[in-house]
Amino acid sequence: MNAHIALRSDNVLAPDRPLRDVLLTFDLVDRRLTLSPLKFGLRGGTVLGEIVIHGEAKPVRSEINAAFSQLDLAQLVGGKEDDAPITGQIYGRMRLTLLGNTVRRGMGNANGRLAMAMTGGEIDALAVEAAGLDIGQALLALCDDERFPIRCMAMEFNA
Repeated sequence: MNAHIALRSDNVLAPDRPLRDVLLTFDLVDRRLTLSPLKFGLRGGTVLGEIVIHGEAKPVRSEINAAFSQLDLAQLVGGKEDDAPITGQIYGRMRLTLLGNTVRRGMGNANGRLAMAMTGGEIDALAVEAAGLDIGQALLALCDDERFPIRCMAMEFNA
């Protein structure tokens, strides 16, 4: 069975799922599912990418290639600008290949890279101490509402 489905939506009405400006095309040809373009607004930013699921392969092979921009960290961690442990906007790119007939196995066999960058923003003292895994200092930071500016941050994860 082959299929071609195009979906466009300005808003998705679902609690805790702040998707907007969704553009998605599904193409199923000979057990290969391609979602391209895959574009949506999320947490103040935009995600643009492509997912290809090779259902004809044994085991199933999935390829994810996506870029994101202007994702609001305060919204991602579930807070508001004033009370979130970290604020700012992140940009990045993800390219992963998954091997496995289930999402669990695919993620367990993931291969690829996630890179992110950020300029501007703030982080609170508790988050700084917790990231350093110094439990004593983290407990002391609970009483401190000091925030530290973030000038620049870059991370890369390889699987």
